[in-house]
Amino acid sequence: MEKKEDSFRVTTSDDLEVATYLEIAKELRGEKPIPEKAPEVDREAVVVIDFGSQYSMLIARR
Repeated sequence: MEKKEDSFRVTTSDDLEVATYLEIAKELRGEKPIPEKAPEVDREAVVVIDFGSQYSMLIARR
């Protein structure tokens, strides 16, 4: 006979474990987690001009 487990046990450690259990409890009460915004990062563009030589491959690898 199979035993069905209704466990919400999470295998993590320390503060992460507590935070995960808290998140599960909030979801069970109907609260939806607010996603954290990723910090904005300055973007840098790189242009590679291919003149058909091995030189462009060397530049692209750097």
